Amino acid sequence: MAGGDRDDDVNGDISSDPILNNIRMMIPSKAVTDVLQELPPYFLYGIISGFLGTVIFFYLTKYVLIPVFTTKEFQQRMSKLSKKDQAYFYVTIPSMIHSILHTIFHPGYIFFGFSEQHNMARTLYFDNKWPAYFQGIFVGYLLGDFSILGPNYLGYVYCIHHISASSQWIYSTYHQSMQYYACMMQFCEFSTIFLNIRQWILTSGYTSSSKPGMISSGLFFISFFLVRVVPLPWMIYNWTTKDYYELKQSKGVSIAIANTVSIVINVFLQSSWFIMMVSKIIKMTRGKSGGGEKNSKSEIGNKKEN
Repeated sequence: MAGGDRDDDVNGDISSDPILNNIRMMIPSKAVTDVLQELPPYFLYGIISGFLGTVIFFYLTKYVLIPVFTTKEFQQRMSKLSKKDQAYFYVTIPSMIHSILHTIFHPGYIFFGFSEQHNMARTLYFDNKWPAYFQGIFVGYLLGDFSILGPNYLGYVYCIHHISASSQWIYSTYHQSMQYYACMMQFCEFSTIFLNIRQWILTSGYTSSSKPGMISSGLFFISFFLVRVVPLPWMIYNWTTKDYYELKQSKGVSIAIANTVSIVINVFLQSSWFIMMVSKIIKMTRGKSGGGEKNSKSEIGNKKEN
């Protein structure tokens, strides 16, 4: 994988790409076009792919998959859900595809330490090809999810998450930095696979206390803990002892502070979600949970925990 500092031959110049150049010409704001001019083409193509993929698979699920390929009983269960919970279910298909992509391709490869360049320069090394493409997919997915569900369905926590994450990914990509950390966070989508499976199981008619419900809940909890919670102390230690100062010296204090804020938000969200799950498990073991079947995302504790 190629990477490093900006180089037109390596990173690709957007002005030499006819498709992206045409898009740039249609955007009236000079400030926006100046930013687009500096972003790697692979990253921009990733944003387009992620956004279109999310929207297309959402509507394919709504108008084709559910009406044509599911049973009448399943369709009746769907019809009893609120519009909000129906939208949550439809978005599980693009969410599942998005999660699998980040698990089996470059984000997973970098997460497990197979890229020596990223290991050696966690904040500075930047591969502007396929890793940048998957960073773009992540941004495109967040924008697509936000566009489909809107603030009313997402809620303020996920609005903050989607806006801050997509903004930070664009900002860091513009400065060609923090790709290692971005891939670590993108690989966290692994746990979302089990969250979506659990939602499908509940919507199919199983209760959360059924065997399939319990297994899917257990797999989600374990995967969430392993990929989202366990790395946090290591991430905090590396950032506070070395990586912050390395990024500050190389790219400037503003980007170092911005990424510090991003890491703080990530730690806060992952910790909060995990505490919520642990709290719910404790209540269930004490017999204080209400029980019964619920098909909404609220029963899971969080929607997609991107």
